[in-house]
Amino acid sequence: MHGYKGTQKKSEWRGIIWVRSSIPTHTFIAWLFMMHKLPVKTRLQRFTSLQDTLCSLCQSHEEDEDHLFFGSELATEVWKPMLDWWRMKLNVSNYRQCIESLIKHRDCLASEKGMGLENLRVQVSFLIVWRKFLTKGT
Repeated sequence: MHGYKGTQKKSEWRGIIWVRSSIPTHTFIAWLFMMHKLPVKTRLQRFTSLQDTLCSLCQSHEEDEDHLFFGSELATEVWKPMLDWWRMKLNVSNYRQCIESLIKHRDCLASEKGMGLENLRVQVSFLIVWRKFLTKGT
């Protein structure tokens, strides 16, 4: 009965992404990121005959979500000022650590008086990295 309404386990990060104050574009990119559905080279290789999986930016690491969003120079460029600005401490060393850190800070994200301001900051960070990658990587 997998796939019918009410039978799938809810993701722990669901409340971090799907909030009323979210901007749809931000939410969508963050959701694609959380679901590992962004069209990075390592994912595209599974569905196409793509041979080159090296990062379009640095040409020295595989282009996957971990590298693009957490290991690349571009990611550091975006995350460093964002993390300095936030009140919560978010671990952005890799995908798994970031998700665990977001879940750990879920109460902080949900209780923000600004109606999801922290959620928006997380989503904007993902969107900024993705947009910068799209403009620099092509």
